[in-house]
Amino acid sequence: MLALLKRPRLCRTRCLESLCDAALCSAPPHFLFLLVAGEISGGFQRPRGFLKLPFVSYGLSQPPLAFRIEPRHMNSVADTAAALRAHYRAARRALSQQQQHAAALSFAQQLSASAAFHHAESIAFYVAADGELDLQPLIANALDAGKHCFLPVANPEDFSLRFLAYHGEKSELIQNRWGLFEPDSSLRAAVEIAPQELDLVFLPLVACDALGTRLGMGKGFYDRAFAFTTQGQSDSHPLLVGAAHDCQISETPLARQDWDVPLQAIATPSQLLGFTV
Repeated sequence: MLALLKRPRLCRTRCLESLCDAALCSAPPHFLFLLVAGEISGGFQRPRGFLKLPFVSYGLSQPPLAFRIEPRHMNSVADTAAALRAHYRAARRALSQQQQHAAALSFAQQLSASAAFHHAESIAFYVAADGELDLQPLIANALDAGKHCFLPVANPEDFSLRFLAYHGEKSELIQNRWGLFEPDSSLRAAVEIAPQELDLVFLPLVACDALGTRLGMGKGFYDRAFAFTTQGQSDSHPLLVGAAHDCQISETPLARQDWDVPLQAIATPSQLLGFTV
């Protein structure tokens, strides 16, 4: 670190940026402190303030090393969201295959017993990627129960979502431009449902809080698809449920933008928030 401080200021800044990026994407901390510092001239100064990002405890008794970064790197909601995404994506990817499988089974068992799932006839799911909570066991339960299952299809041109029917192994899935699996919308036999006609929707997420604020990947697909739920455009609203690992729940409120559509419930392998079961 002393050697780093002897470098020219621009060089030090770039090195600190890399150090922060590495910290966000490596060993998950109990609390990661990003200290917003002033000018660095020959050494670390007393910070003007700090931003505390709360994360799930991983058994650490003390917070990890704090990194100071220049204000220009954390001067907007977008910068903060990017830092949060980096950490929470790393946290879910750090789960082992056995942990992922156990989480998927626990989630399916818990949701299958809920009143929301029992009463829903048309349900939208997603195909997990990048460490997301796997919904396949729950989808199998839904198909066995005779429910109508749907998966999202993303339009890369206008960032809109369509929901096409999914029949399990009988349905052909293809990869979109982001490598995510979705139904082949080019097939004539593809059955589509309007978002307003869905009863229950499981939304993927990077992080969320107990107030229903959802942090996604930032492209706004779900916010556009379900904007009607906040604009009084329909008398019939689906129940929007965030599906997450327990390590994706923020202990403090996340920033919410005007266009963000809030979750009405959150489900993890260990808890249901906002449900009547």
